[in-house]
Amino acid sequence: MNRLGFQALQMRQNLRRGRRGQIRCLQQSALLGSWHSINLGLHTGCAMHRLNRSGKPKHEFPTGFRSLLPTGDISCDFFAPRAATRGVFSGPISPASRGLGLPGGSSISLRAVIGRRGNIMEGVLVTGGGRRLGGIIARHLGTSERHVFVHYHKAAEGADQVVRDIIAAGGHASAVGADLGDAEQVEAAFRQCDSICPIGLLINSASGFDYDSAVSVTPAGLDAHMRVNLFAPALLTQFMYKSLVSRNRAGVAISIVDNKVFGLNPDYFSYSLSKIALHGMIQMHAMALAPTLRVAGIAPGLTLISKLQSEAEFERSHRNNLMGQGCTPDQILNAIDFILASPAFHGQTLVIDGGQVLQRQGRDVVFLENPSLAVP
Repeated sequence: MNRLGFQALQMRQNLRRGRRGQIRCLQQSALLGSWHSINLGLHTGCAMHRLNRSGKPKHEFPTGFRSLLPTGDISCDFFAPRAATRGVFSGPISPASRGLGLPGGSSISLRAVIGRRGNIMEGVLVTGGGRRLGGIIARHLGTSERHVFVHYHKAAEGADQVVRDIIAAGGHASAVGADLGDAEQVEAAFRQCDSICPIGLLINSASGFDYDSAVSVTPAGLDAHMRVNLFAPALLTQFMYKSLVSRNRAGVAISIVDNKVFGLNPDYFSYSLSKIALHGMIQMHAMALAPTLRVAGIAPGLTLISKLQSEAEFERSHRNNLMGQGCTPDQILNAIDFILASPAFHGQTLVIDGGQVLQRQGRDVVFLENPSLAVP
């Protein structure tokens, strides 16, 4: 009996005994971490699959979790039979997988992706990963040996493309949809991701960003900004901390703040309040959650063009600082790499803005070029 057949037999025996059974997917008798596996008829990839004698595949997406991994491309642990409660979609056993001798009605679910060294691959959750800066960060982290969970709310197509890009570059990724303004969806999304690849890195990148002022602020606008920009990062960090404690592991949480926290102006009132609170959260988490969870922040200045700006206006605004050059996505990626590589960096926020906050400007940099853009 070859190695693969022996592991399949072990898995079958464990399933029949109702115990956890582990099989690492192999191709040509070699363990690979780059998504090679036996064909278990798993249809679309990384999630739960209920094996039974039913007919057509049944797919269920409770909170929008979707995996774009190609058929059969899974390296994983298998659990049975209670693991049927885990995961996000299910499908029937296929003729190809019946050769393993799995008993009818048994359940197996993906628990963890196996890395190139045979270790359980770490998961990283990037909120707002379907567009703009979040997508850039997700793609960057996809080059490491981590499974990247690309969160999106409305940018489903963007998240799908980010996942495709990561996989095409040899990485591992899945898209997960959730409204960060809904606490139940926030928790469900984290639980789903953490059950697939234990989350060891959290990037709080998603952000609500609508204009209001101290005069025009409304309860609804303030609540919406706080839910996405503060409540969701606070809850995700809490869930991650508890998961790390249960596994006796350590992790890192990085939140994208804003340089205006260190150089206030009255524009974007609700947004600014939420980012001030986020910065405070980082410091409080640093005191409360160490050494299990290391936390840090990055506060960039103007980095990407605003929908309110022309290209020429953006270029002038981007240079409107002491250094004459503003923050770029690459500098934010460098900051992330620095934080991850510096185990003593904890509870602090890196400001990347060319010294703009030292100028103490009275308006948001976008409106310095064209004050008429402001909405009173």
